Amino acid sequence: MTDWPENDELMRFEDLSKPVEDLVRQAYSLRRKPAIKEGLGWKGPSLPESMAATCLDFAETVSAEGLRYNDEEQGRDPLITIIGIAVQLGIEQGRRISSGEVKDLRERLDIMRKVLKEVNA
Repeated sequence: MTDWPENDELMRFEDLSKPVEDLVRQAYSLRRKPAIKEGLGWKGPSLPESMAATCLDFAETVSAEGLRYNDEEQGRDPLITIIGIAVQLGIEQGRRISSGEVKDLRERLDIMRKVLKEVNA
């Protein structure tokens, strides 16, 4: 088992994706479909602006050219590429949870805390 780096440092992508890949490969017998040469169709959200400087858009990532680039230049087969998209989606969702987009929820919690304080006083 791998430990998280100290001081909230980030882990390398490979250190995050490899254990997930290992689990998938343990649980399933995977065989690449021939149609993958034509790319895959992405139907989810586009890449967030905050990641655009370092990553291709998800649709580009799973296009024929994107899959070829990931395989030949990055050494990542389609499974790892797909796991990478899942990791990026999780990162963005976490960012959104901790950002001002949940301000309303935080305000409601503050009101509830004040009410509880008054009730318990």
